[in-house]
Amino acid sequence: MAEQKINFYTKFSELIITINQISNKWDWRPNPGNWGDALINEGTKRWLDDNNVNYTQVDINNLGTGEYLLCGGGGGWCKTFNRTFDVVKQAAKRYKHIFVLPSSFDLPQIQTLPTNITYISRDYFSQKFLSSLRINSIFCWDMALYLTKYIHEYHQNIETSKDKLICLRTVKGKHPDAFEVKNNKDVSSLGTHLTPIDGLVQLVQEYHTVVTDRMHIAL
Repeated sequence: MAEQKINFYTKFSELIITINQISNKWDWRPNPGNWGDALINEGTKRWLDDNNVNYTQVDINNLGTGEYLLCGGGGGWCKTFNRTFDVVKQAAKRYKHIFVLPSSFDLPQIQTLPTNITYISRDYFSQKFLSSLRINSIFCWDMALYLTKYIHEYHQNIETSKDKLICLRTVKGKHPDAFEVKNNKDVSSLGTHLTPIDGLVQLVQEYHTVVTDRMHIAL
C-alpha cells in the first residue's frame, strides 16, 4: 500500500473559507494555559496573519467590542478542565457568533449553550461526542500543527545528546489512574501561553527519545 502523506494545510485553508463566510472582522481570544497553549496560540496567529484575516486580539479576561469572536483552541472543554466553556457561556450573550477553533470536547453541558456557536474538533473522538449531543462540528487539525511550515525558525543547531525525556502530566487534567514516574519532567508546566515557544522546541530537541502524554510535546 502506498504511503499517504497528510496535508494539514488543506484543512486550515478550508477553515479560512468558513470563517470568511461568517464575517470579515473578528475578535480573537487566545487560549490561556501552559507552554503547550503557547504553541497553539503561535500557530493560530501565524494562520490568521498568513491569510490576512482582519482581527483584533483581545485580553483573555476582558472580551473585545466586536460582534464576532474567534475562541482559541485547546482542552478547556473537558470534564477535567472546562475554563473555556465558562468563558464562551458568558461571551455568547453578547457576540453574534462565536467560532471555537480546534479543540477537544467531552463536556455534556455543551448542549446547554446557545446555537450561535461553531465548534471545530481537533480529533475524531470529540467530533463523535458532539454528534452524540446532536451538535454538528467541523474537523480540523490542532492549530499547533500549522507551525510545521515554520519549524525551522524555532530549531537551533542543538546536539541531540540526551537519551530520554519523560514528560507526563503532573497537574489538573492528568489521567485519574496516572501514577508517579521516576525522573518525570513535566516541561509544559515550565511555561505559560505567553512564553516564547523557542525554548520548548529546543528543550525537546536535546533528546533522542520522548515519552509523553502531552499532545503538544508529541507534536
